[in-house]
Amino acid sequence: MVDAINGNYGSRSQDLSINWNDLTATEVLEYQDEGQEVPDEILAWAQEMAATDLADDVTYEMSESKETESSGNAATELREEMTGNKMNLKEQGEAFIEESRNKENLTLQSITEMAPLLSAAQQIGNEAVAIGDETKTQLDAIQAQIDALINEKNDKPRFLQSRSERGELQGLQAVAQALGAGAQNQIGGLDAEIAEIDAIVNEAAFTSQTSIDFGNETVEIGNTLMDTKKSLMSMGQGMLNGSSSYFIFGGKRVGREAVEQGARTTAIGEQGLEIAEQTAAANGIALDSVSQAAGGIDTTTNGSSAGDESNSSEDTNGTENTETENASNASRRERTAEEELDPTLADTSITTDPDEILRRKERRGLA
Repeated sequence: MVDAINGNYGSRSQDLSINWNDLTATEVLEYQDEGQEVPDEILAWAQEMAATDLADDVTYEMSESKETESSGNAATELREEMTGNKMNLKEQGEAFIEESRNKENLTLQSITEMAPLLSAAQQIGNEAVAIGDETKTQLDAIQAQIDALINEKNDKPRFLQSRSERGELQGLQAVAQALGAGAQNQIGGLDAEIAEIDAIVNEAAFTSQTSIDFGNETVEIGNTLMDTKKSLMSMGQGMLNGSSSYFIFGGKRVGREAVEQGARTTAIGEQGLEIAEQTAAANGIALDSVSQAAGGIDTTTNGSSAGDESNSSEDTNGTENTETENASNASRRERTAEEELDPTLADTSITTDPDEILRRKERRGLA
């Protein structure tokens, strides 16, 4: 675009040796004062740039290179768009006052919405710790009962072990499994609450930063409007004295309002951003608590076992006891047959795997 401008308008200049792309705003306006015919687009850029602190430092080509990169700042982009549409600084000031006021109201709404979230995040963290501690205590107690039953069973031959003992172990196992799954569901609910808080805080932080950007831009426009010389330069050359006077006084009024509104919008934005950062930090701590609780519950649940170890059928002297072996074989055949009829008897390990839990429920006819 730079080359095209230079090529299209070069012949219109009285001095064909002038390369408008390499000139700063101040240099462009000096040439205009000398009577040179300046390309329209470059003149509009120079008049706008003259109202900033970069008038003596940035060339047109440098400015065009910057414009190809998105600033990510909505306020800056809006002002560039207004400048491109030939809006003068006073009109821009009036527009930015309204935009800043709107951004301020949005940020105030975000602050109101975030107000209860800081304590909510802290409460979630505390609740996660409580769930983890309580569940571990209960699972440890169940594991102690399981260990006691296993030790009791191992103290006598297998043929003397009853189905009721095996059933008691399986019952404790089922309780531990249900307890772990229930605790994980509770933790999952807390995790969803954290995600919801995170979404609100991120949106509020974005809104607050946007207020800061618009507030700063509005203040900058206001300060420029309150500078008579810069205000006139931003309006361009050839203005009538009457319209110049009207612009000066009207521009200063708009400038004062822009500075006041912009400063207020910036302050509200900074307040919102600070609250968002504090809430995000508390939410991060809560997330750590939830993750640690979930991991602790999973470890404790999977660490519980209801192994069905029994004593050997050999006698204490190492001599095989045929009667005991036959009884044990009969017991094993009986249990194998029972498991074929009732596969749930084969579920001898605690699991929190949802798929495995579903399969076991299906085998029991509960799903």
